[in-house]
Amino acid sequence: MRNITSQLHDILHSDFLEDRLKLPSFPGVALQVAREVNKPSSTARSVAEIVAEDPILTGRVFAVANSSGFPGDSNTVTTLPTAVGRLGLYGTRNVVMAFSLKHMSSNITARYRNVYQQSIVEAQQLAATAHTLASYIPKMDAEAALAFGLLCDIGKIPILARIDEFDKTLPPDIVAQCCNSLHPLMGGWVLSSWKMWQELVLLPTISHHWYRPVASNELNLGEVITAAKILLPSGQALGAPSLGETPIGRLLTEKYEVPLHDDGTIPSALASRIARKQTELLAA
Repeated sequence: MRNITSQLHDILHSDFLEDRLKLPSFPGVALQVAREVNKPSSTARSVAEIVAEDPILTGRVFAVANSSGFPGDSNTVTTLPTAVGRLGLYGTRNVVMAFSLKHMSSNITARYRNVYQQSIVEAQQLAATAHTLASYIPKMDAEAALAFGLLCDIGKIPILARIDEFDKTLPPDIVAQCCNSLHPLMGGWVLSSWKMWQELVLLPTISHHWYRPVASNELNLGEVITAAKILLPSGQALGAPSLGETPIGRLLTEKYEVPLHDDGTIPSALASRIARKQTELLAA
C-alpha cells in the first residue's frame, strides 16, 4: 500500500509540475458566487444576478428556498433575489457548492464512481458537523464552517480522475486509502487553482494536525474543521485521537461548552442537529 501511494504521489506531482494534472473545474457560476459572497459589498441582488446565469443552479436555489427547511414562511418565493434573501448569502453559496460538488465526476471512471459518491457523503457529514460545532462559538460564521467542510477534501477528485490511468486493477478500498493519504496535498493545489482565499487553500493540509496548539485561546475555522474530522468515522480511520485528548477538543468543551461526552464522542441530541443539517445538504 505504501509503495502504491508513493508511486501515485510521484506521478501526480510530476503531472502538476508539467501542467498535465486534471484538476477539477468548479462550475464558473459557482466560483463567481463564492467570490461575490466573500465581498463586503455583496447583496442578495448581486448574488442572484450571478446565479441566474445557470438555469440548473437557479432551479436548485428556488427548490431549497421553497422547501420544508423553511417552515416559518409558507409563502412561495417566485423571484431569485427573494430566494437568495430567504437562504441568506452564505446559505445560497453553500447550496450552490453542495450541488456543484455532486456533479464533478465527469473524469472519474464508473469503476471508482462509488468511491467518489462516498467522498461526497463524507464531505457533507464534515460540513454538517463543522456547522453545528461553529454555532456554539460566538462571532464564528457557521455557514463559512459549512463551506470549509464541503471543500476540505476536494483533493480526492483529481486522484480519482488519474488513478484509473495509473492502475486499472486497484480495488476500490485501496483507492480510498490512496485518496485519504494524498488528498491533503492535492486539495491545496485544487483550491489554489480556483483562486480561493488563503485560509481555505491551507485547510486540507492543516486539518489533519490533530494536536496543534490553539493561539490566543480562540478557535478559528480550520480548528473547527479539525474537531469535526476527529468526531467522524472517516477521521477515526485516519488515526485521529479522541477529541478530548486535543487542545482543540478541550477548548470546545471547557470554554464554548459544546455538549460532548467525556470521551469526546457526540451525544444523541447533538447528533440529531448534525443529521438535520446533513439532510439539508443532501437536498441541495
